[in-house]
Amino acid sequence: MGVLNFERQKHILTHIQKILARRGLAPDSDSIWEIHGPHSPHMNYVTYVGHAVPRDQDEKCRICNLTWKKCKIHSNYYCVVIYPKGVFEIDDPAEWARVRSEDRIMVM
Repeated sequence: MGVLNFERQKHILTHIQKILARRGLAPDSDSIWEIHGPHSPHMNYVTYVGHAVPRDQDEKCRICNLTWKKCKIHSNYYCVVIYPKGVFEIDDPAEWARVRSEDRIMVM
């Protein structure tokens, strides 16, 4: 595991931004993003793990009816893992390897 430095690794930030933008999200620049892989012949790819926020500031909070920028009570971010063939919402960054198909974030 490594930690991404978006100041020095702008090409990775651009890649993550494009992937998340297709899903209506943007990377949370205040959070730490991790990089995992490649680890073995069975995992010969890289995954990115971090927090994403809605791109649309008028998007409603997932719990109350306020816009996500105005809602200060609920955490309106997504913990995501970006695989080469999909983006998934996870509960905890430590669970990046245990994704379920029902947690896939679809392209808008």
